[in-house]
Amino acid sequence: MKKTEIVLLLVLAIILFGCAQNPPSAAWVEIPFTPSTPAPPPEVIHIDPTVIIEPNPGPGPYTGIAMGFGGVVEVTLEIRERVIISAVVTGNAETVGIGTRALDNLPGAIVTANSIVVDTITGATSTSRAVLEAAAKALGKAGLTDGDLAR
Repeated sequence: MKKTEIVLLLVLAIILFGCAQNPPSAAWVEIPFTPSTPAPPPEVIHIDPTVIIEPNPGPGPYTGIAMGFGGVVEVTLEIRERVIISAVVTGNAETVGIGTRALDNLPGAIVTANSIVVDTITGATSTSRAVLEAAAKALGKAGLTDGDLAR
């Protein structure tokens, strides 16, 4: 029995002292990060409040795209002196007889109203919304919003 006790004590001692963690040989040192080149100072812009800048884009054409019911819808606008003089809409993947009604009718409505805030086509809501969204993007490329157009 004594041999068994001695063997058990020896195994226990090996387990306890053999699994103890050794301290790391090198101390952990945290080095703060400092960029090698400092950031440039913020740019100061002086604006004369008496100057009014009217958006007056060139004639364009300006093109915007959006996803319609069947695929991509593209609107190209020509603008002169804040007036939409032409609107061309393409969307080859739109449903014939439904989405194509929006493609056919909305360009004329946009030019007539000189606005992208026009009624959508009944039954072709997705295509109509895509046409108006693409027209808004085209206006944005001209640096305009619908409110900037002449009334």
